[in-house]
Amino acid sequence: DIAIIFWFLEEYEKALEVIHWAPSTKSTEWLKAEILMAARHFIAALEHINQLEVKYVDDPETTFAASYARAQCLFALGQQSSALEIMKSIVRVRPNYRSANALIQEWTEGGSWE
Repeated sequence: DIAIIFWFLEEYEKALEVIHWAPSTKSTEWLKAEILMAARHFIAALEHINQLEVKYVDDPETTFAASYARAQCLFALGQQSSALEIMKSIVRVRPNYRSANALIQEWTEGGSWE
C-alpha cells in the first residue's frame, strides 16, 4: 500500500525502495514493473517483464500485459518501430484493446497504421 501511495505521489524511487519489502505476489511484481517504467528505468523494466513472462507463462493475460509493457519501454528507448509492431500485433488479436489502440494513435499522431 505504501508503494502505491508513493507511486501516486510520483515518488517512484521511494516506491521502488518500498516495493522490495512487499510479499512477492503476482500483483506486487506487476506493480514493480509499472513503477520501474514510471521511474524511467526502462532496461530494468524490460528485464523484469521478461522474468514475469516466464514466471507466469500459464496465464494467458501475461502475454498481452508483457507485450504491452515491453512496447512502452521500447518506445521510450527510441525503438518506435519495434514498439509499434508489438502494439499492432496486440490489436490484431484483440481489436477492442483500447489502451493499445490509443497508444498506436498517439504514436502515429492519429495516422493510419494498417
